[in-house]
Amino acid sequence: MQSVVKIIERGQKQIWNMRVIQVDLHEFEVDDEQETFVVNLENKTCGCYRWTLMGIPCWHALACIAKRRLNYEDFIHPAYHIATYAATYAPAFHAMPGHNQWGDSDRPQP
Repeated sequence: MQSVVKIIERGQKQIWNMRVIQVDLHEFEVDDEQETFVVNLENKTCGCYRWTLMGIPCWHALACIAKRRLNYEDFIHPAYHIATYAATYAPAFHAMPGHNQWGDSDRPQP
């Protein structure tokens, strides 16, 4: 999640140059001085496709999230959540006894 936070922080510095027009509750037009993109917060999509590809709100989406004063964390794909990361690796690790408690092995030592 740390690198995701850094991406979001970089994006938040860029959004102040964007013109955001709210079309309805979830849909926006965002002009970033080069092109206009359609952002849909409900569907978590943007015309630049970065949000769809990465699962992290693009700068255009961040501008809309800021305009609505919403929490950007609610728009990040669950794959990036700490709980998902922990659940992924939870069954894979077990407690390990100290070196003195290890049994003998018939394999050669490295």
